Amino acid sequence: MPAPFRLERLGDAHERTSFQCGQEALDRYFRTQVTQDIRRDIATCIVAVEATSGQIAACYTLSAASIPFVDLPAADGQTRIRPKPGLNRGGQRPRV
Repeated sequence: MPAPFRLERLGDAHERTSFQCGQEALDRYFRTQVTQDIRRDIATCIVAVEATSGQIAACYTLSAASIPFVDLPAADGQTRIRPKPGLNRGGQRPRV
């Protein structure tokens, strides 16, 4: 039995405009910003593509980032760990 999804790096052949995960900020980022971040080597984006329809069912975008030690809240003062991981975004299209 073939797998229902394929994991692929997001590319020009993927149709992004119809993807909606239900979170407006993530949807907007995925439609308008993610390819710019990929070109700038700021992020990488993996999509789960439905094998039968070719539609994007889910996406995961990961960026390497850190929060400078001096920018951490004072409440974390005794438990600070260097570096703190940063940006991590993902979304999944709701099932209908």
